[in-house]
Amino acid sequence: MHLGRNKQTTKMIIESKNDSLITVKANQIKLLNPLKDLAKVEETITRY
Repeated sequence: MHLGRNKQTTKMIIESKNDSLITVKANQIKLLNPLKDLAKVEETITRY
């Protein structure tokens, strides 16, 4: 998929506030590292 389309799709998912899973490959360092840092500080979401 074209990078521009991925950004557009990801933006739509975030704005919809729905649950989703977005895959980030290890070679996407500029994206992967901030996400790793974010995962370390965010609280775990509990589902009921």
